[in-house]
Amino acid sequence: MTRISYLSVADDPQTWEKLGFTVDGSAVRLGSVTFVLEGASEAARGITSWTLSGDDSPIPATIDGLITGSTVGAAIIPDATAHPNGISGIDHLVVSTPDVDRTVAVFEDLDWECRRRREGAAYGSEKMRQAFFWLGDVIVEVVGPEVVKPDDASKPATFFGIALIAADLTATQSFFGDLMKPPVEAVQAGRHITTISSRGGSTLAIAVMNPHVKGASE
Repeated sequence: MTRISYLSVADDPQTWEKLGFTVDGSAVRLGSVTFVLEGASEAARGITSWTLSGDDSPIPATIDGLITGSTVGAAIIPDATAHPNGISGIDHLVVSTPDVDRTVAVFEDLDWECRRRREGAAYGSEKMRQAFFWLGDVIVEVVGPEVVKPDDASKPATFFGIALIAADLTATQSFFGDLMKPPVEAVQAGRHITTISSRGGSTLAIAVMNPHVKGASE
């Protein structure tokens, strides 16, 4: 199975330390994924690339425009230890695309299984299309417009943001203070979600959710 090993982010390590993450040099471990903090740059924002690993199948250097590295090795055992801010893992990675069908087809050509599709309101838009994949223990959510706009059709997919997990959202919101609004109900039954304000210094769009609720239906 293909899995995500590393996510490179155009942020300074000091920024994530101030946000309550445990930083080892330039690395932050969340679950089985290591965030590599490359430093702030005027030319880049948010996630700049991902590194995938798994079996011996070749992985292209770009996947529908997403800059991609690859490595072969044993799966990393997920670390569920919470950081000082109460965050302990990744729920999902959001990939934005102008053409959901195109990006899904590229992913499926890599033998990644599309687990579910959804249409409805999302990310402040009246209506979006979404498709969901599992890469290791991380959900990859592909989002795009209901109708492909001709002027945008040839544009590449991009990394939009990340949703992290905190066992106690109230405690995590208290840690962040005015950098985080009170959680609201998420699309998934029994779950709540909030975001870390960009005033915290990160160029990455970061949402935080409570864990999946057993037995809850969407």
